[in-house]
Amino acid sequence: MFALSLPVLFAACWIAANYALMATQRAEVQAAADVGAVVGAQQFALSQQTVASIQNAAVGMARENLHPTDLAANADVIAADVNLTQSAVTVSITRTLNPLFGENLGVSANVVSASATATTSASPICVLILDPSSAAAFNAFGNSNLSAPGCTIISDSNASTGLSGTTGGAITSAKACSAGGYAGSAFAPQPVTDCPVVQDPLATRQPPPNVNAACDYNNFTFSSSVVALNPGVYCGGISVKKGTATFNPGDYIIRGGGLTINAGGAVQGTDVGFYLTGGAVLDGQPNSGISLSAPSSVSDPMVGLVFWEDRNNMPAGSQATHKIWSNNAQNLHGTVYFPQGILNLGGHANVGSASAYTIIVAYDLVAFQSANVVLNTNYLASPIPAPPGVGNTKNNVVLTK
Repeated sequence: MFALSLPVLFAACWIAANYALMATQRAEVQAAADVGAVVGAQQFALSQQTVASIQNAAVGMARENLHPTDLAANADVIAADVNLTQSAVTVSITRTLNPLFGENLGVSANVVSASATATTSASPICVLILDPSSAAAFNAFGNSNLSAPGCTIISDSNASTGLSGTTGGAITSAKACSAGGYAGSAFAPQPVTDCPVVQDPLATRQPPPNVNAACDYNNFTFSSSVVALNPGVYCGGISVKKGTATFNPGDYIIRGGGLTINAGGAVQGTDVGFYLTGGAVLDGQPNSGISLSAPSSVSDPMVGLVFWEDRNNMPAGSQATHKIWSNNAQNLHGTVYFPQGILNLGGHANVGSASAYTIIVAYDLVAFQSANVVLNTNYLASPIPAPPGVGNTKNNVVLTK
C-alpha cells in the first residue's frame, strides 16, 4: 500500500512545492512591476524628461527589484508604456520558469507575468493667485478667454468671489480651485471651493546677485528698426518705441521705469530673464510684440522665470500693475512671477499659444476686453525647468492597476 501510494504522495508534494514557487515568484514579479511603475510616474515631476527617459527609469527600477533565479528559463522580459495624456506609466514583466525537477520529468516551463499602472493624481498648477482676501483676486470679464486644459487654476483668496469668471468668453482648465468661493458661469469645469491655500512656491528664491549693482545703462530708449541689448542693470527702464529689440541671453535688472513696448515695437530673446525692482513695471501695449523664453540653465538665478517682480517693488500698501496687451505675445515661454502686483491682460492680447508652457504666479490677475490667453503644459518638450511648486508638480503618484 505504501509503495502504491508513494507516487501519489510524491506528485502531491511536487505540485505543492511548484505552486508555492510560482506564488512566490509571482509576488516578486508583481512587486517589481509596482515599484517600476511608481518610479516611472514620478518622472513627470522632473523637467526635460522624454518618453524614452521615463521608460528607462521604470524598466531600470523594476529590474533592480527582480532577484535572479536559477529556475528562470530565460531573461526576464520587462516593458514600460508611457501615456502622456493621462500621465501614466504601465510596467509589464514576464518571467519564464522551469518547474522543480521539470527537466527530469519532461514538464514544460511555466510563465509568471504581472503588470502595474501608476499615475499622477493631480494636474499641475499653471495659475496661482496669491492675494489672500480680495474679491475677484482672479477676475475674467468682458469677452476674455483663458484656456488651460491641462492644468489647475488656484486662487488663495478666501473671499466668496475669490475666483470671478463673468466673461462672455470661457475659462477652461483641468481644475479650478478657490480657497473661498467663486462667481460667474464661464468656468469649465465648475470650480472647487474651500480649497487649501497654496503658499508662494517661489518665496525663498533669491534674486540675481547684481540686483543692487551700479547702473550699466540709464533711461534706455530706442526707436530704430533693430537693436541688440546685453544683460546688465538698466536704471530708469527700457523703452521700445518702435522696431525690434533683441535681448542677448542673460539677466536684465530693470530698476525704476520698466520694460515698455509701444505700439509698433517688439522684444525678442531666448534664455533671458527680467527682474523688476524700484517700482519698475511691465507695459506691453496694444499692437506690440513679445517673444521671450526664460533662462534654461539651473545655474542661472532666474532659471525658469521670464519676469520676476521684486517682492518689495512698491511701497507698502500699493501695487504695481503689469500689462500685457500685446497682440503678438504667443511665445511667452516660462513663468511670469508678480508676487506683489496685478497682471493685467487686456485689449486684444494674444498670449502663450505658441509656448511649450506658460505659468502665471501673481498677487492678482485681471483678464478683460478680448484678451486670449493659452497656457500650454508641454513640460516634457521644454528645456526650461518649471519652478518647484508649479508647473509639472505631478508628484502625488498612485497605483491605479
